[in-house]
Amino acid sequence: MPLEPHLTDRPMTNGYAKAESREQYHPSGARSGASPLKEAVETLWKGRWMLVAACAVTVGAVAVYVFTVAPEYEATSLLSVELNGDPVQQRLQLGLDQDFGMGNRSLDNELWALSQSVAITEYVADELLRLQTVPETGKPITILEDKDGNPLSREQVANRLPSRLRLDQAARGVSAIRVVGVSAIPEEAALIANLYSEAYIERAQASSRARIFASRTFLEEQEQKLQADLALMEDQIRDFMSAEGAAALDQEAAQTVNQIAELQAMRDDARIQLDMKKAALTSLEQELSEIEPKLVQRVASGVEEELDRVLTSVANLELQVQQIHQQNPDLRNRAASDRNELVQIELAQLNDRIKNLRVRASELSKQYVDEVLSIGGFDPGEGGGAGFSFVAQKRRQMAETRIEISGLEAKLVTVAQRLADYDQKLREIPGQAIQLAQLRRAQQSAERLYVLITEKLQEIRIAEKAEIGYAEIIRPATTPSKPVRPQKARNLFLALVFGLMVGGGLVYGRRHLDSRLHQPQNLKDLGYSVMGVVPDMRKFVKETFKGATTSQVQGREINTMLPVIFEPLSSYAEAYRRLRTNIQFSRPDVIVQTILVTSGEAGEGKTTTALNLAFAMAQANRRTVIIDADLRRPALHSMLSLKREPGLTDLLFHNEPFRPERYETSFENLYVIPGGAAVPNPSEVLGSKRMREFVEKLQAEFDVVIFDTPPVLAFSDGMLLSTQCDATIIVAAADQTDIRSFRESVEILEGVGAHVIGCVLNKFDPRAPGVVGYPYGGGYYYERYYEYQGT
Repeated sequence: MPLEPHLTDRPMTNGYAKAESREQYHPSGARSGASPLKEAVETLWKGRWMLVAACAVTVGAVAVYVFTVAPEYEATSLLSVELNGDPVQQRLQLGLDQDFGMGNRSLDNELWALSQSVAITEYVADELLRLQTVPETGKPITILEDKDGNPLSREQVANRLPSRLRLDQAARGVSAIRVVGVSAIPEEAALIANLYSEAYIERAQASSRARIFASRTFLEEQEQKLQADLALMEDQIRDFMSAEGAAALDQEAAQTVNQIAELQAMRDDARIQLDMKKAALTSLEQELSEIEPKLVQRVASGVEEELDRVLTSVANLELQVQQIHQQNPDLRNRAASDRNELVQIELAQLNDRIKNLRVRASELSKQYVDEVLSIGGFDPGEGGGAGFSFVAQKRRQMAETRIEISGLEAKLVTVAQRLADYDQKLREIPGQAIQLAQLRRAQQSAERLYVLITEKLQEIRIAEKAEIGYAEIIRPATTPSKPVRPQKARNLFLALVFGLMVGGGLVYGRRHLDSRLHQPQNLKDLGYSVMGVVPDMRKFVKETFKGATTSQVQGREINTMLPVIFEPLSSYAEAYRRLRTNIQFSRPDVIVQTILVTSGEAGEGKTTTALNLAFAMAQANRRTVIIDADLRRPALHSMLSLKREPGLTDLLFHNEPFRPERYETSFENLYVIPGGAAVPNPSEVLGSKRMREFVEKLQAEFDVVIFDTPPVLAFSDGMLLSTQCDATIIVAAADQTDIRSFRESVEILEGVGAHVIGCVLNKFDPRAPGVVGYPYGGGYYYERYYEYQGT
């Protein structure tokens, strides 16, 4: 394809330069040298109505939503949670008097437990059903009814509550939970948040006091029972001594009774602690069974058996130490004698063995706890990391409690064996003394046990009263004044932004998907020479002729699409004069005399372009003839109100000599040869020998010969005639001609050897949406043209 006339150093093929970049062009591509920002602004401005429509739709839809949806309020209650705990190894000791505490807790655990707790949800549901209305306003509680106003059951209300609640950490690094109630009624939102908070506080207190309460109840029962036993024993001893006249026990019998009483006190103490531990274990198992029954199962492990053996050995050694202290009460108070030194050495050896066994017990305990935590029954993915941590914490406490139970059971076995030995000694005492010794033994054992239980009961009562739980409400929820959803201003702004994004996407999407020609730069980017750009004349016809299709000139009805006749000083007429000039200089080595005007498809304005070009040539004092070679749909005669016959076909099929004056018009230097009579084979007519001879006659008679032919993609007529012309011009319509179709038209003409000198972009509107970065911007062809004419 040829380039612009001044760029003649490019290689030529059939008089038409071929650009290397044709296949790489896309109509949305940026114009060479144009500012990307300017092109983007122009693209959006051209598609402004699409932007407006997209914004109107999105903003309108969001506006309907935000102004019709029920508002949603949030009320927040703030809870403080105390997190503490002791390391495992520090609590894995025998003979612990205190119960296990809550153990290590984390805020994630508490959040998970609070969100998963069925008891809390059911408590809140019960309270809401009891209230029925919001206390502050007396309005019905909406969560208790479905959308049709029907009341819901307790279970249905409990199932709906999680959707009206949000739980999260109040702030990073702070041990506080934020309980957020959500409702369409502000007072109801505050009520839900406060009820959840109160239920959580009660749960925390109950969890802290559960095992303390079990221990206190057991000790109170034992205290009452021992009081009655002591009173009965005192009566029995008094009655026995009165009846038998018995005296006090001798020293050996008294010592045996004291040792038996001491061992029985140790046994009873161990039993009390064992019962307390078992109660604590039962509490833990019940707590875990609510989550998953499998979690309470014990692990079958050889570690537990070895641990039991170690704990039994420790219990035996501790009893030996205790007996040594009983037999040597002055061991710590007097200066060491030789015997005392031996006893101290024995005590030191026993304590070392106990210490080593305790270390081993600690190692085995840790191993046992790890094995317990590794058994199945809980999937971490089901409750998340926090849920697994919570369950692991409870299972660790269960394992530790079982270890203590094993230690206490081993101690009981050892004490029972020692008691059997001392019972044998007691039987060797004389008859009357035996009964008194047994009574004294039972009394002393009961007294020591009573003192022990009384002390423990007092400690537990103090601990229970001091236990207020590990969580407290530091800020109750108050009635919110403004809804949190919908945020009207924010939502409308976001809708506007979204609408702009959607509209912009549609504008650029349409531009990228559109394969039509829109502006001269599109043709240049394809490598085609633009011989002329003809503005869209619909505005011209509307303003000049009020939309009429014809107007009278010299007594004839002439088509109004001929501005060269009606408005010779207009920008429209100037566009055809520019085309005339470019054609004259398109082939420096050849005088362009015969010109073929065609298009790829129908309706692109080839006939209007050919006729206006003919008028422009005639006005330049060049003897011009235009021939209607579109024998299928001839239109020249109707545009000028001429007769169709005689015409081209009559000249070719009759032997009459060609007389130009018969085809002269009232316009100076312009001759028009219509199509003539219809023929069945237009292609054969135009490709015939007579047609070639007729073209030679025309070249001899006229300065310029212009042919108007059918579209090349529809018919081959133009291809046959183009080989006989000096130049071929292809007309394309802006916003109408497809790039692929135009390229195919050029390739067809070049394929038969036509001299395609360039193209004409018809119906061009610089303000059309597809036109971006056009240098004239409509100014040169419109305003600037008239400004210059007026100077």
